[in-house]
Amino acid sequence: MANKTAEIYNYIANLYQNELKYTAEKLEKKRKIYSFAYKFFTIFAILATTGIIIGLLNIPYDNPNYQIIMSDYNIIIFIGGIVISAISIIWGIRTVIFNHYAQEVKKKLFKKLYQALDKNLTYIPGKFKLPVCFFGIEQLFDLFPNKTSTTFLLEQTIRKLHVFPNYDYIKIDDVILGNYNGREVQIIEFNLIDKQVYRDSKGNRREKYVEVFHGALFQTSMEKKIKTNIFIKQKNSNLVCPNGLQEVKLESNEFEKIYSVYSNDQIESRYFLTTTTMDNFIKFKQAGQRISGYINGKSVNLLIHASKDMFEPDINKPVNNPNNYFDIIFQAKMILDIITDLKLESKTGL
Repeated sequence: MANKTAEIYNYIANLYQNELKYTAEKLEKKRKIYSFAYKFFTIFAILATTGIIIGLLNIPYDNPNYQIIMSDYNIIIFIGGIVISAISIIWGIRTVIFNHYAQEVKKKLFKKLYQALDKNLTYIPGKFKLPVCFFGIEQLFDLFPNKTSTTFLLEQTIRKLHVFPNYDYIKIDDVILGNYNGREVQIIEFNLIDKQVYRDSKGNRREKYVEVFHGALFQTSMEKKIKTNIFIKQKNSNLVCPNGLQEVKLESNEFEKIYSVYSNDQIESRYFLTTTTMDNFIKFKQAGQRISGYINGKSVNLLIHASKDMFEPDINKPVNNPNNYFDIIFQAKMILDIITDLKLESKTGL
C-alpha cells in the first residue's frame, strides 16, 4: 500500500512538471478571478437574504405598511416570490461560475491525472450542471439526446438496477471507465430526479424537481460466481428492495444495525456474506463510507451514497500546486480499492 501511494505521488509530480505545469499556471490566473466572483456572489446572497429578513422583522407593528403587508396574503406571496427568485438567480450565477471553472480544470488537467491510479483508466468529465431546482432549464438544452453516446448507454445501465425510489430523470456527471489492476471497472457519478406536479393555493398547476438519490455506481466483477441475487441496503437510505427478494437474517448484530440484506436464496446469500465480508462492510461504515450493493452472478454493483458532488476541484485551492490534486485522486482510489477490500479477485472466498 505504501509503495502504491508513493508511486501515485511520484507519477503526479512528474506529470505536473513535464506536461501540466504550463496549463496549470494559466488556469491559476483564471481561478483567482473565478474564486473572487464565487465568494462575492456567495456573500451577496447571504447578506441580501439576511437584510430582507431583518428589514421585514424590524417594521414596527403599528406601522401602516406592516399592517398592509401582514393583512394581504397576496402581498406576502408576492414578496416571498421576489425574495426567492432573487436569491435563486444569485445562487444560479454562483453555480455557473463554479461550473465554468470546474469544466476547464477537468478537461485540461484531471483527464491525465486519473491515470496515476492505472494507465488503463479513462476519465470522462460531466457536463455543465445547474442546481436541481433549475433542471427544467437543463432539459431545454437536451431535447434530442444522442442514443449512441456513452452517457445514454450509462443511463441504461443505471435503469437496470431496480433498487431506487421513484424517479423521472437520470443526470450523469463524472465517469471513470477502463481497467484497474487488470479488472474491468466503471464508476458513474449520477443523481436521480423526480418531477413533482402540484397545485398552489390558487389551484394553478406547478412543477418542481426533487433529487431522490445522489452518489455513484461502482461496477465490476468478481472471480467467484454466486447463484442468487443479493441486495445489501444501507439502513436509513431510501433505496427499495427489488421484487422477489426476501430479508435475510444474519448472525452479526453489528452488521444488521447498519445494513439490511435481501435475497432469493437464504443459504447462498449467507455463503457470500461470510464473517470477513460483513466485517469489511462494517469497516466501510466506520470509515465514513455509505455503501449499498446489488450482487448477481459475477456482477458487483455498489452504490456509494453521497451528500455532495464527487470528483470536483476546489475553487479555493491553487490549481498550480500538485499537492491539491491528491484528495480527488484518492477519492476514486478509495472506491476502486473495494475490489481488494472485499477480495473480489479471489476465487476461494470473500
